[in-house]
Amino acid sequence: MGIKTIPSSIKKLKHLRYLDLSMNKDIEMLPNSVVKLYNLQTLKLSGCYQLKELPRDINKLVNLRFLEIDGCSGLTHMPNGLGQLTNLQTLSRFVMSKGRIDSMPKSYGRLKELDKLNELRGNLSIENLKQVKDAALEYKDANLKEKQRLDRLDLNWVEEGINETGVGYGDMSMEALQPHINLKALSLKQYGGVIFPHWFLSLTNLVQFKLDSCKKCQYLPPLDQFPSLKIIYLEGLDSLEHISDSERDNNDSLFYPSLEKLYILGCPNLKGWWRGRRDSLPSFPCLSVLGILNCPNQLTSFPLFPYLESLWLRNCSLKLPSTASSSSSFSTIVGPLSKLSYMWIKKTEEALPEECLPNLISLRTLILDECPLPQGMRYLTALQNLHVWDSEVVDLSNDWDEMEWQGLRTLLSLHFFELPKLVSLPMGLQYVSSLQYLQISHCRNLIAIPEWICKLISLQSLEIWGCHNLESLPEEIGALTSLHTLDIQDCPILRKRCKKQIGEDWHKISHIPNLRLYPQEEEPDEEEPNEEAKKPAHKNWDLIKAFGCCNCLTTQ
Repeated sequence: MGIKTIPSSIKKLKHLRYLDLSMNKDIEMLPNSVVKLYNLQTLKLSGCYQLKELPRDINKLVNLRFLEIDGCSGLTHMPNGLGQLTNLQTLSRFVMSKGRIDSMPKSYGRLKELDKLNELRGNLSIENLKQVKDAALEYKDANLKEKQRLDRLDLNWVEEGINETGVGYGDMSMEALQPHINLKALSLKQYGGVIFPHWFLSLTNLVQFKLDSCKKCQYLPPLDQFPSLKIIYLEGLDSLEHISDSERDNNDSLFYPSLEKLYILGCPNLKGWWRGRRDSLPSFPCLSVLGILNCPNQLTSFPLFPYLESLWLRNCSLKLPSTASSSSSFSTIVGPLSKLSYMWIKKTEEALPEECLPNLISLRTLILDECPLPQGMRYLTALQNLHVWDSEVVDLSNDWDEMEWQGLRTLLSLHFFELPKLVSLPMGLQYVSSLQYLQISHCRNLIAIPEWICKLISLQSLEIWGCHNLESLPEEIGALTSLHTLDIQDCPILRKRCKKQIGEDWHKISHIPNLRLYPQEEEPDEEEPNEEAKKPAHKNWDLIKAFGCCNCLTTQ
């Protein structure tokens, strides 16, 4: 939509009950005459990100029940009098002024506006909380613990309020924001306190918990026996060294009994789950998704996760006490992990040890990204998708012998990306007769595709992108009767050879039904494209969103 201004004559719509102005990005102000729509029950402003403020006399909308302001990032404050709308059931955000509490204009609503809004339900995000001396007194007036219908609460502090002198005030401000025990999802962002208030132990109905950029946080509150907790998301916790400060042993059956997804991102000082070594490690009984990214320290004393289905490791070293003879970082990480179906490993110094791979009987997708190649690939008899990305050292011609490839009897999809040592396809690949999809992208030293490619009798799609030195296509490509798609992009030498009717390789590919050629050689030189832009769309860590992280605090 493209509405820029709302005429003051809107006040004439006296019987209007529903007004949806969502996604009008150019609206900066609403006319104060809107408050004369006394019968208005629903006002939707989501996505009006240039909207600076709500009408000052909003308290006159006495019948308003639903006020949606998600994505209104330009809002600087809530109007004074908002708290008089006691019928309000939906208030997605409460934006506090970033200014000093004691110098706030009278027209700006304070957090106590929430005091009587006890019909609120669903989600509420409180933004620009402060960690100053008088904050706790005001925040207690919000009376959050009486809002028993709220499902999700996001508490976001002002970043510049986090400093050494304000740490104690941060703890007090959190204490004052006690929610009702019915709360199902809690998110804390830029909380500057060191400890968590005692009321955390009362939130036994929590399903989802998130900590983001809480720089002083040293450990988590004791959540290990919360019966309904399914998702934990931790990011940017600079002071976090151990997840738990508890020294007691845990009964396996009571250790995070419902936890299904655990994400730990950007915790540079994390050392492990507990301090010191433990004689025995509890297991997560339900954990199916684990992502650990940019936690460079060696992680010791970590719980076991035998029922994991998806594992994401990036720039981390997860060391567990080994029960095997191997001293590898991964010596117990994948044992048995018989349910693991997806594994993505990026920027790790060690390869998965060969003795672990036979346990991965359910592994369907494996992404090896900027990391060494493991030996024992032949044991992955259920593998369907293999991606080998971004490595200056990986040499597929020498790192894996033909026997490794012969074991991949169910492989359907194979992707090579930015492998400068790839000169030709590895010989063992000819034995993978199940392969249906092959993509080779930005392998700058690839010069030939071997004639034995005709042995890939199931191949349906072949994509070759950015292989500038690839000199020709094999004659035997014509024998691939199942091949229905050939996609060639930015391969200048192939351009002339594949030119329709007259190219030297045209007769080899003219029979292919879906033939897509995107030569780039006639275009003017441009600066080198951004490295991330060249990668597959799902290559970025945003990929973690694909399995729940992006909406990990959305109440189900």
